[in-house]
Amino acid sequence: MYQGATIELDAVIVFPQPRRTFEEIPTLALDIARKRMLNPPTVARFSPKNFAHYIEVINKLWNTDFSPDDERFLAKARVMEEEKVFHVLLAGERRFRSCCFIWAEGCPDCLDAFGKERPGVCFRRHFGGEKIQVRLSLNIPPIQALYLQLSENTHMAVPPHEEAHAYAQLFHLVKEADPEISVSRFARDVGRGPEKIKGALRYCLLPRVIQEAVEAKKIPYGIALEIARLFEAGIHDELELEWWAIRAITERKSVSSFREIISDFLFFRSSGQKSLDFAGLAEDDAMRQRHVREVVGRNLVGAVWTWEAYLKTAIQLCKEGKIGPGMPFSERSPARILEALTRQLETLLPLLSPYLSRKKASELERAIEATLSIAKTIE
Repeated sequence: MYQGATIELDAVIVFPQPRRTFEEIPTLALDIARKRMLNPPTVARFSPKNFAHYIEVINKLWNTDFSPDDERFLAKARVMEEEKVFHVLLAGERRFRSCCFIWAEGCPDCLDAFGKERPGVCFRRHFGGEKIQVRLSLNIPPIQALYLQLSENTHMAVPPHEEAHAYAQLFHLVKEADPEISVSRFARDVGRGPEKIKGALRYCLLPRVIQEAVEAKKIPYGIALEIARLFEAGIHDELELEWWAIRAITERKSVSSFREIISDFLFFRSSGQKSLDFAGLAEDDAMRQRHVREVVGRNLVGAVWTWEAYLKTAIQLCKEGKIGPGMPFSERSPARILEALTRQLETLLPLLSPYLSRKKASELERAIEATLSIAKTIE
């Protein structure tokens, strides 16, 4: 299915893929410059017809509007055996980006030895030209190319919510062409377990507010999957699902402990019994709000006391003349924290203003402005 080949760096076309985050590119670039690539990127070579078909599938999958006649793609085309061909990256984008980094910026070793050089000089020094080693696949069918892209993207873990969207979108696309395909068969085709694919499909049904909490790293993907069990059980009210997410955050639940809570709740719900832990809590707005208030309150009290202790210490050090230029403790850290806290108050004030008198809101606004001004002068 594959053959070894070398391809010019600027001939490779990169389309959207499951991974959206690419960490530590300079570190990997140095490693590649020193040791070369033990596992080269996987690239597909398409004829114009298959390239157009691949773009059609990509557009459906990612809701994009790429065109095979785009000048950017035509500029990367190469002529082989009197036919125009297109090279598309399928797997190894992090490695490919690292090679591009070596071309554009130079590796750290060469920067230390020669300083900043023209683009390409460092790359040619290490690779002896403008080409990179690749695993080449010839005219692979577009759907198979996407299967390959998902199954081979394992060098570093893709953030699970990004991977979930890729699996779900590809499954629905394949389902349109083959309504009989099962989750199990699809899972085998992309080299994943059925439970992983089922979880991805469940996750993508959740309201955006829950998915955004995962993307913002407020709750783990595993917590969202447990909330998805509630969605599957018929709990579709966004506020109720959000309440469960808030509970996971404020009570600092692990995925395993949260799974037990969800399982208990679903058991009592399906049996028609009432648990003392859940009796009306998730269904009753007043009880739910009181519970959130109590749990958030418990966590906030600890946080407030922590900050108060820190600020008291900073005040004492200032009084003793130990904070400032030339003093044992730098003034920068307290100033940064003061500015960060004040920025949060600046955001909070407009939200609280409807509940404050005009005079009180004006006084707080002036105090915030003054505090920010002082913090900036210290920086």
